[in-house]
Parts: sequence; C-alpha cells; structure tokens
Amino acid sequence: MPRVLVTGLSGFIGRRTAKFFLASGFEVVGVGRRARPDWLDERVQWLSADLRDQVAIKGLVRRVSPTHCLHLAWDIEQGAYWRAPTNLVWMQLSLELLAAFVDVGGKRFVGGGTCAEYDWSYGYLSERLTPRNPRTPFGRCKNALFEALMAYSDMTGLSAAWARIFFLYGPGEARTRLFPHVIFNLLAGRAAQTSNGTQLRDFMYVDDVAAALVALVASDVSGAINIGSGEPIAVRAIAEKIGAVLGRSDLLKIGARAQQEGEPPLVVADVRRLREELGFMPRFNLDAGLAAMIEDCRSLVVGGGPAEYVDAG
Repeated sequence: MPRVLVTGLSGFIGRRTAKFFLASGFEVVGVGRRARPDWLDERVQWLSADLRDQVAIKGLVRRVSPTHCLHLAWDIEQGAYWRAPTNLVWMQLSLELLAAFVDVGGKRFVGGGTCAEYDWSYGYLSERLTPRNPRTPFGRCKNALFEALMAYSDMTGLSAAWARIFFLYGPGEARTRLFPHVIFNLLAGRAAQTSNGTQLRDFMYVDDVAAALVALVASDVSGAINIGSGEPIAVRAIAEKIGAVLGRSDLLKIGARAQQEGEPPLVVADVRRLREELGFMPRFNLDAGLAAMIEDCRSLVVGGGPAEYVDAG
C-alpha cells in the first residue's frame, strides 16, 4: 500500500485531503507541531514534530519512510505572509524535506505552489506559456522552490509535480477573507463593506482543491499544474450572490473600502492540464460551494459556535 506523508495536514486545505487519500487506497501520515486533532480520522497516523527543526525533519522522514509526499506546510498568517521573512525559512526547510524524502527512497513528491508565481499582468495564466514574475517574497520563494524541485527531479529521477493553487474558499476560512466576511456580517444584520469589486478572480471550493491535490499525488503528471476553476468572476458578484441568497442585499456596501493599489483586473487559471492530463473535474460550482459555506456559517451562528472562523493552517 502506498504511504503518503502530508505536511500541513491540519491546515485549511490539508485537513480535507485525508478522506480523499484514504478513498484512493493510501496509508496516510500527517505531521504538525500540535497534538493530534480531535477531528482526524482514526485511520490516519499523526506525528507531532516541528518541521522548522532540520534534525527533526530527517528523523521524521526516516521513521515514516513514505512512498509519496504532499508538502503543504508553510507559514501563512493572514495578511502578513506575502512579505514575511519566514518565506525564506520555509523554502530552506522544504529543500531539507525533499532531500530527506529522496534519501529514504521516496518515489513521488508534490509541492503546494501558488498562482502568485506568475506575472499577473497577463491575466489568463498558463503553466506553459505565461512568464513567472512574482511580485512578492511569498511568490518568489514558492517559485524558487518549484525550480529546485524540478532540478531535483532531473538529477535523481524523482517523480515530481507542483500544484499552483489559485483562489479558494470554504468552511474554516479566516473571517477577514471575502466569503466569511460578507456571510457572517449579513447573518448578523450588519453592513458588509467591500471594495468596488470589479477585479475578476478564479475561485475554487476547498474540497475540490483537496481532491485535485490527491489526484495529482496519485498520478504521474509532472511539472507545474494549475489548480483552479478556470472561471473568472467579479469579486462584487460574489458579494451580490451572498446578499441575494440571504435576502440582505440592502446591507452590502460595495465600494466602501478602497481597492488595493496595483490590483490586476484579471487573474484566472488555464485549466487544460488539470482537465485533460489529470482528468480532474470539480464537484462544486460556485453556487453549490456558496450554499454549503452559508449553511455551515449559519449552523455556527444558530448553534452558538465560534464568533469567527479560524484558519487552522
């Protein structure tokens, strides 16, 4: 049975990969600094370890001896990670993890990348055609790690792929993000302020992102592959959809917040590799994903749950 080591398994995306890995016949081992999460499937092995410790990384990989690795762990503190010095730390630690994985005979390594590696001025972003010219340290470090992974693959014969994840949403997001910000405010009868929202973005439901990552790990597709819906939608249209579903469009204050300087008008994934080579199709369209998220938020409000979502990354 193939054994996959998943770093960042307790995070926003990672926690959703376990069920898909189990359904695909993998033995799953998760690793994190915290104690075993209460919600984790009993079939998943959990190891508490600090991936910021290079010695711990080598010992962990030797102990697990995985055939596959999905590397999602990275410091992504909301609003701060774009320019945080920890991006350099995680780039170095990721290389240590990769080397340790190869040393124990690991066969396939998939890393979690970002659409921020691309030059966003092109709008429609293709793995094979669009230049990579990241504007932030986060994007630069992810891009550098991608190049290193591909070099490692060339040198060692390691099967390797890189998932460039676009924008995502779903239960568990930090409350400051667009979807929960609008939903929770409208449920509470408060005004939800957004920018003018003319920018077009590519959003994918988090369960579909997780399923696509698992499909990529289980495949032999190599190189970079976009993980997105391929369908651009205006940010303001999302807020308007939420307002219409909740019957509180009157509380939407679109344009009340200033648009961030330098916001590109269009960021959308070319998903031909995802569809044709990986053979992946998402289960959730925007309406279905939005309905699931609203229901989850409503259950928290009605059930006296937490006042805000907390990103577990």
